[in-house]
Parts: sequence; structure tokens; C-alpha cells
Amino acid sequence: METVILHRPPPVETGAASSVTLSDLEDLIAEEAMGKDELTPTEVAREFNVSPATVRRWEKSGILVPSRRLPGSKHRRYSRSAVEALKREQDQKTGSDQPAE
Repeated sequence: METVILHRPPPVETGAASSVTLSDLEDLIAEEAMGKDELTPTEVAREFNVSPATVRRWEKSGILVPSRRLPGSKHRRYSRSAVEALKREQDQKTGSDQPAE
């Protein structure tokens, strides 16, 4: 019979000295799990300087469609290419509204 020894990871220090936030850790875990080709709603919101609620409204109206949902949850992921295409589209609309110089 083989004996397996399990070790606990060292405790994580919290407090003023710690500069890593829960959001940072979630982003790191998400990047490792799915690669950099997919973005969370929060990451999409940061790209456009809007709230995550706005990203959800875009999804409901069909402006931005998630590339997938994580199994067994409501967590959405958006493909980087779809986000970049939407950004280009918005840039074109903004550019056409600018007066000619």
C-alpha cells in the first residue's frame, strides 16, 4: 500500500501589504483556463470603458454574442475577434460623425 501525504499550501497573507485583489486572481485563473482569445464581460467592459451591465445589454440586443458559456453556469466568454470587430465598427461610426477638417 502506498502512502500519500497531502500538503496544505502556505497561508496567503492579507492586509495592507498585499496588492493582489480578488479580481486580479479571477482574471489570472480565467486566462489560464481559457487562453487569451476569450474575454469575460468585465474585461470587455474595460475595453469599451463601460459597465459590465452595458455588455449584458449588448448581448440581449444582439450587438455582441458570447462565444460560449461555461458549462453549468451563467458565466459568459466573448471572443477577442468579435470584441475587436465591434470596436472597429464603433470607431467607424464615431469617425463618420466627425466633421471634415
